[in-house]
Amino acid sequence: MQIVFKRFSAMIYIFTILQAFMFHYAFAAVKDFHGVGEYTMGEYETIVIAKEHAVQEAQRNALEQAGVYVKSYTKTKNLKVEEDTVTVLTNGILWVKDKKITKRTNEYGDIHIKAEILVSIDTDDIEKKLNNTKALENMQIEYNDLQQRYNELENEINQLRKSSSKEEAQKYTQELDKRIKIQSELTDIQEKVKAYSKEKSFEEKRAFETESINKISNLIKEDPSYGELYYARANLKRFSERLYFDGMHKRTEEAIDDYNIAEKLFINDNAKLAQIYEHRADCYFVLKQYDKQIEDITKLINIPEKQKVYKNYLLYLSRGDIYLVCQQYQKAIDDAESALQLLKNLPQKKVITHIGLYEIKVKAYRSLGKYREAINCYEKLIELHKTTSAYKTKPNIAKNVESEFLCDKAECFIKLGDYASAIADVNKSISLNVEKTEPSVMDVAPFLLRGEIYQKLNNPIMEIQSYTDGINYFRTAGIPKPKNLSSNAYEQFIEEWNAATSAMLYFNRGIAHHNSDDYIAAISDYNEYLNLDKNNHRKNRDWAYMNIARCYYAIDQKDTAIKYANKALEEHPNWQKAIDFIRLVES
Repeated sequence: MQIVFKRFSAMIYIFTILQAFMFHYAFAAVKDFHGVGEYTMGEYETIVIAKEHAVQEAQRNALEQAGVYVKSYTKTKNLKVEEDTVTVLTNGILWVKDKKITKRTNEYGDIHIKAEILVSIDTDDIEKKLNNTKALENMQIEYNDLQQRYNELENEINQLRKSSSKEEAQKYTQELDKRIKIQSELTDIQEKVKAYSKEKSFEEKRAFETESINKISNLIKEDPSYGELYYARANLKRFSERLYFDGMHKRTEEAIDDYNIAEKLFINDNAKLAQIYEHRADCYFVLKQYDKQIEDITKLINIPEKQKVYKNYLLYLSRGDIYLVCQQYQKAIDDAESALQLLKNLPQKKVITHIGLYEIKVKAYRSLGKYREAINCYEKLIELHKTTSAYKTKPNIAKNVESEFLCDKAECFIKLGDYASAIADVNKSISLNVEKTEPSVMDVAPFLLRGEIYQKLNNPIMEIQSYTDGINYFRTAGIPKPKNLSSNAYEQFIEEWNAATSAMLYFNRGIAHHNSDDYIAAISDYNEYLNLDKNNHRKNRDWAYMNIARCYYAIDQKDTAIKYANKALEEHPNWQKAIDFIRLVES
């Protein structure tokens, strides 16, 4: 007869076990670029208009110089970057260090404005941003905004030049003057936030951002119908709370209020609405208001692709993820399918996106109990994974991922009662792990899972052998040594590593011996578990002591059984199972 124990599951405990924080220090280079812009005032134009035009020309000039440098840098580092991405990236990582505007009048009375700006780029940001898809998307939005401001200024100046009378021109100039002044002040605020020292403390940064938010609020009082102000204030509040979350979500809620106002003011501007919906959806996600997040993503999907940064296949992927969270599994599958259909028409295969979509499908199918469909998705995931660049350049990580997919697929076969196929996949997973040059904490999963399968098949000999194979694997593979860890940190790493790997195998092998009535072997394995997990990382020391107590009771050593039951109570005070056991032994 088998006893019911708390057993380590192969997939439940493993993937949130062990995180060693490793730090890489590099000396980043900061490069400066000097941009110059000049503009001569035309009839009816004001100093404010002329200064803005000169500043924009200086920005373009600096951006062009910095772009040449970034392009050269990426080539030196063998980073493959498209031309358009270089421009967007450059605009996103540069910040303004200094700005100087001078005015002179020539012999004909023309007023000439010269703007000079000094911008900087931290080379450390180039690769960081290139490897961050979300950051690149946000920089694309920022760049689009900049281009839109350039175009708006040109259109407004052209409109001014077409004025039919001096009075009409003066009226138009006053309105344009006010708007440019406010936009210029807003741009200064945004540039200062962007350039604010990375070395400042969180408290200093939060205070500075609060001050910046208040400055934008003052601008809103001057021009309450200018949508850019609400949009900018919302972005700053949203970003600020991300960095300094205090548990209240106050700034996120305030950001949504600002996005709501901006939405009304930009009702005819699809490009800006797309940005508002994307950022507001992000806020709803933070607040766990998933139904509203889905509404905004749906609005975003309905905007023509030419008027937004995000392609619909990515939006379907995003909405599919949220449908998963909301347990609307069929809708998640439908969105993944819609995205996959769109991807068929693209000349370049988006492998990572395909993987994300099939992961949505496989999670949804498993939740719906459609294990055959899930198995098909896992096979597709393994096939796609082999086409990624990481599969060749990072073989250890690639084998970890494939091994995990195989274990997940094996679990689906178990659900279908196809144990032979499950064991075949688990064995493939183990073979991949053996091929690696460095072990991973996840390598324990297939050994545990294979043991569970043999336990279901009532084959204790093979169950015990699976756990023994795992113990021998980790004994042979050794323990990796992450870089830049102090001796104390490495000792902690070893302790957590052992608790997450060998300790789990000893514990489950102890149960298998126990179920086979081999009580001495079971006691030995439980004690090995206790030695390897002294700080109770796995939260199972109470069960280990309780199981040892049961073993001693089975071989009629009652006093020792009570001793270990009391140890279980020390780990788990007032545990009714231990209390009832002691009463049984003493009766």
